[in-house]
Amino acid sequence: EIVAEVLRVFGEGIKAIGLTTGAAKGDMKWCTGRGQDGKGRAMIGEIAARLSGGYMSGWTYAYASGLDLTTAGLLVAAGRRPDLSTPDRGWTSAERAFISIPGRVAAIVGLREAEYSPWVKNVFCRVGVGDSCVFPANNVEKCGNIISQAPDRATAAKAAEEAVKA
Repeated sequence: EIVAEVLRVFGEGIKAIGLTTGAAKGDMKWCTGRGQDGKGRAMIGEIAARLSGGYMSGWTYAYASGLDLTTAGLLVAAGRRPDLSTPDRGWTSAERAFISIPGRVAAIVGLREAEYSPWVKNVFCRVGVGDSCVFPANNVEKCGNIISQAPDRATAAKAAEEAVKA
């Protein structure tokens, strides 16, 4: 019932901002005790006419579901119908970031170990020796990200976290 209500409110939000074709991305929240009946209600944080950013659309969702949202979004934008018949594989993908205290990178160790860790699909390192690092105030300032894919949430999360530790 909660998922159905969140989807209904998201759909109303899409219509309210005039989206009729293309991708829609939303940040939705279920708030307990906030409805007029004292039960919960869905609330919109953001709705945008695009695919989700970061690694969600191109990596984590694709690894978990088997669906290539980026290609589907491009096809819709070109007026073509995407093939969304691939069944959800029921897997999970997790993304974890590695960050640094402020300073200059003296060395980078453990990338190969992280890349070859079980269930790890990608290691994205965005810094090199000599680069300056800051404590991140946003996603772009992170030193890198690890993305895993596994048959269950606990395994995917643990794999990404262990690879970050490497």
